[in-house]
Amino acid sequence: MFRNQRGISFIGVLIGVVFIALLATYGVQIGIGIMDKSNLERIAKTTLLDAKNSSATAMEIKTSISKKASVNNIKINDDDIIVRKTSDDSFTVDISYNKEISITKHVKILLDYDIEERTQ
Repeated sequence: MFRNQRGISFIGVLIGVVFIALLATYGVQIGIGIMDKSNLERIAKTTLLDAKNSSATAMEIKTSISKKASVNNIKINDDDIIVRKTSDDSFTVDISYNKEISITKHVKILLDYDIEERTQ
């Protein structure tokens, strides 16, 4: 009697919707991590350009990057920002940024970015 029926069951549709919703949720969280990385790159570039035009010290550059990151709601430790002055009086900024996304209690995604910017 049911052999001629075609299509998908309600349970199949429900499982598909739940799966797509989970993918979208984690995709948004990963997208936020990628946007944080691009914001940190922009912050490092603009801070180095400002430091090039003024006579800023390495500590002032580090403080400025940390403040701009906190304004953009990016949680980063001061230990993760390294500012070095090279022999030709230019600066190099290295930022190590980690973002952890919990999927379940025991499964997590770790986004690990290393950003390096230099003044020209």
